[in-house]
Formats: sequence, structure tokens, C-alpha cells
Amino acid sequence: MNAPNDIDRKKPQRPPDGPSRPKQTSVPVDEEDIVHERPIQWKLVVRLLRFLKPYKLRMTLNVLLVAVGSAVMLLPVFTFGQIIAVLSLGPDHRQEFYLWVGVLAGSGFVSWLLEYYRAIELVKLGQEVLNDIRMAIFRHLQELSLGYYDRTKQGWIISRVTSDLGVLEEVLTWTIPQLAWVVCLVVGGMVVMWWLSHALCVVLLKTIPVLILVTFLFHGHIAEAWRNVRTQVSRICANLAENIAGVRVVQAFTRERWNLREFDRLNQQYYDARVGAAIVQSLYFPSIGLVVAVATAGILLTAGYEAGTAVDSKKIGDMVTAIVMLGVFFEPIRQLSMMYGNTLGAMASAERIFGLLDTVPAVRDRADARDLPPIRGRVRFEDVTFAYKPGQPVLMNIDVEAMPGETVALVGATGAGKSSIVNLLCRFYEQQEGRIVVDGCDLREVTARSLRSQMGIVNQDAFLFSGTVMDNIKFARPDASDEEAYAAARAIGAHEILAGLRDGYLTQVQERGEALSGGERQLVCFTRAMVADPRILVLDEATSSVDTTTELKIQEALERLVRKRTSFVVAHRLSTVRNAHQVLVVKDGRIIERGTHASLLAAGGEYARMYREFLREG
Repeated sequence: MNAPNDIDRKKPQRPPDGPSRPKQTSVPVDEEDIVHERPIQWKLVVRLLRFLKPYKLRMTLNVLLVAVGSAVMLLPVFTFGQIIAVLSLGPDHRQEFYLWVGVLAGSGFVSWLLEYYRAIELVKLGQEVLNDIRMAIFRHLQELSLGYYDRTKQGWIISRVTSDLGVLEEVLTWTIPQLAWVVCLVVGGMVVMWWLSHALCVVLLKTIPVLILVTFLFHGHIAEAWRNVRTQVSRICANLAENIAGVRVVQAFTRERWNLREFDRLNQQYYDARVGAAIVQSLYFPSIGLVVAVATAGILLTAGYEAGTAVDSKKIGDMVTAIVMLGVFFEPIRQLSMMYGNTLGAMASAERIFGLLDTVPAVRDRADARDLPPIRGRVRFEDVTFAYKPGQPVLMNIDVEAMPGETVALVGATGAGKSSIVNLLCRFYEQQEGRIVVDGCDLREVTARSLRSQMGIVNQDAFLFSGTVMDNIKFARPDASDEEAYAAARAIGAHEILAGLRDGYLTQVQERGEALSGGERQLVCFTRAMVADPRILVLDEATSSVDTTTELKIQEALERLVRKRTSFVVAHRLSTVRNAHQVLVVKDGRIIERGTHASLLAAGGEYARMYREFLREG
């Protein structure tokens, strides 16, 4: 019997405790996986070069070093010919021989120094440019609306910041300066060959169009191969990120074997794509080598014919120089073909990166947006209609008014639209119709930063960042003192619990707060919101992860704290809404009932039915 981790790619075996899985022949192609543009676009190249603009002086210096280094590299070629010519003159020219040997050794040392300095500078410059691009991506990611993250897999985004940017590193660090090196060597080689023999130079000139033709013929195939490789890398990253994030669910439902097969299938597709790209390039580079070999034979025949008619040592030296020049001339040509292949691979990454940078946030400040002044907290929804997708409204004709200090509770079934209402208030999304007004200011006319800086939000998903409990409490106000944090924790009844952690407030919460229980994470989030001292407080099912004992302990403190703040509470447990000034019953995107807890119970409608069910379940 095979071990559990054995994989039969040809005949996947049915797991013993589950139904057979439908055969999948390919991963569905998602819009984010497709690279629409041509493999090489000058617009993309120009955009990449713009990141070099702040470093243009250093880049120019590096190009000059390349030119000087190329000239130094050509010097030994000429020196070899002179040494042969001097040797053919006999022992009387021994001093001249030693001189040329010294020139050969000296040029090698100078070339080494220049190459060392150039390499170090290129790495520094390349990394600084990459840092700028990485910061531009991260800055843009923080500006994108939540809608982008709703429809984009986390792995795809990570792939752009890591894998795709890593591909660009080679081009930005080496290819651009290397291109200058190739140009200098080729031009310098042509000049030397012309000086030695016009006939040899003509043979070289005839070779260049053939090399360009071969490159053109392979252009589309190499581009398609590399785009396929980048697509498969993105899919692997997405699958890996998803499985890491959901590892508890995977293990709880014993999905390890299925997931292993799925990842193996993606891995095999990447293998096929990568081998396919290697095959195309393996055909391309030998084709270049064949052209170079034919050209070399032609040059040797021409040089041999000219040398056969010569009787002096200079002609012999020139022939040797020409032969040595072949390696110096064609090596940059081979490098150029390799750089071309790397550039095609990098273009797919550049398209993805700039595609991300070109994504326009669905919610962004208007050009004339002003800062929202300090608010009292009067909130009005005026006939608001909202849809995540055009033509599919999730909220219709929402009218709500909350006075400063009032608590508005939103109740209803899952998917009714409760969270959508508070998401619009936080301006994570923007309504298609109607207005949302805070203290008389339309939220679309003020900056999002000035609005959110006066709000406190606690979500159902108690997300914590790596660091200590205290770091997370001060997340909204890094300048807050420890005493302010302790006071906020005491106010909501969390101080004893947080102080009683392994290292108290200095306890490391680990990634996503995995070191704490669900209730402890939620208490940290409550304290974080209180330290921010918001005028508007949003609690989106914030007590759903808190156990009943903890909930009862903090309920009185929450009621005391919301008394001075306008609060919107999305309620999962109806026990949290008894003292709300308004209770809004949301169903199918509409408010079907509104009133206080007592008045709605007396009316005997939907809220009364929900409350009776809540009591039975309790």
C-alpha cells in the first residue's frame, strides 16, 4: 500500500472515506491571470526607466564605466596581435615584447578593478530602484478600496510584490547596464575590424541582420512561454496562501490528501510551462550559435586568404588580432540574445506590476475634497441605494438618522445588508444613489482619512498584527501612553484579563493573534478602538467571538462608553441591543422595522419573532 503522501499522477486513487472527485483538466483562467499586452511594449519600458530618473547621474556614471571598461577589454585583443608580430621579428625585439606583455597584464588588472566597482554600484543602484518600486506598490495597495481585495486573491497580490518584482530585479540591476556593455563592445569591435580589414568587417555586418531575423522568428514563442510560466507561478502562490490561511479548516475536514493532489496538479502545470519555456529557449540559443559558427568560418577563410598573400609580420599580427576579436565580438551578441529572453520574461512581470499600480481605487477622495472638522456625531442616511455589482442592489432606499450619543442597532438575517450599511458609513464603499451625511457634511466631499480618524471600528474578525498586546492596543494612536491604554482596558472591563496573560500587555500575539483566544483577541480590539477615542463607534458583530461570561462582563462598560458616542452596532446576539436608542430590522436590503427594543416587541413583528427564537436558543 502506498504511503499517504505518495502521489500517482497518472491514476489518482479515490480516498477511502469520500466520493470520487470530478476530473479537472485545467485551472479556470481568471482575469487576473491573463496578460493582455504585447510581451515588449515601449510604454512599459519607459515607465520602468522613470524609476531610474532620480538616479540618472549614477546611471550615467555606470554607463561611462562600461564604455571605459569595454575599451580596456579591447586592448588585450590588439595586444595579442602585437605580441605575435614582435615574436616573428626575432630576439632583437625582446624589450618590445616585454612591454606588450606588461600592457596585457596591466589592462587585465584595470579591467578587474572597473568590473568590480561597476558590479557593486549596479547592485546598490538596482536595489534602490527596486525598493522604490516596492514602496510604490505597497503605498498603492493601502489606497485600494476593499472591493479590490474582495475580488482578488491574496496570493496573486503577494506574487506581484515578491515573484514578479524579483524577475524585474535581473533586468533593472544587470540588463540595462549590460546592454550598454554590449553596444560598446560591438561598436568597438566593428571599428577594430574595419581598421584591420574592410573585408572582415563586411562579413560581420552581413551576420547582424541574420541574427536579428532569428530573434524575430522566436520572439512570439518565447513571449508566450514566459507569460505561461508567470501565470502558473501566480496560481501556485494563490493556492499556497489560501491553504496556509485555512490550515485549521483543512485539518478539521481531513482535506490534506485532496489539497496535496490539487497542489501537485498546479505544480505539474508549472513544471510543464517551465520546461516548455526552456525548450523554446534551447532552440533559440543554438540557432544563434549556428549563425555565429557560420560567420566565424567565413571570417577565418577571409582572414586566412589575406594572410596567405602577406609576407610581413604586421599582417600576421593583424590576422591573430582578427581571430581573437571573433570571441570578443560574438560573445556580446550571445549575451544580447540571452538578455532579450530575460527581458521577455520580465515584461510579463512588468505588465502585472503596472496593472496593479494602474488599478484605480473604487473609493477615492475627490480633487476638491476637504478635511472633515471635529464632529459631534450626527449621522444621516438619505435614500441610500448600494450595489457591489451593477444591477444587483444589496441596499435599497435606506433612511436612517442618528443623533450624537445615540446607539443604532442593526439586526437581521445573515446577508440582509447590515454590514453593508456600516461599510458605507466608514466609506469603505460608496453608494450609487442617495447621500450619507455626518454633521451636515456629505462623506463624498471630505477626505476618507479625516473621517476614519474620528471613527472606531471593531469587526467580527478580530484581526491583530504581529507584536505585543500593547502594540496592538496603540495601533490607532502610536503616541498614546501606557496609562491611557490601561485606562481604556479598565473602562471596558478587559484590564484583568489582558494583565493576566502570560507576559501581560507585553505578550506576543504572533501572526493574526494566534497566541490569544478568540475572546482575548476581541477584547484587545475593543481596547484598541477605545484608545482611539472615536466620535463614531462601529461594532460589526463585535461580540460574536466573545463567550457569554466575557460578554456579560463587558456589556455594562460598553453601554457606559457608547453613551457619549454615536454608535452603530451590527448585532448577532440580540441581548446587546436592548438599550439601543433605535433598532433597525434589515431584510433583503431594506429596513422593514424600526423602533426601540420594547416598542418592537410590543408590535409583534419580525423583531419579536427573532427575539423569541433568540430566547429559545439561549
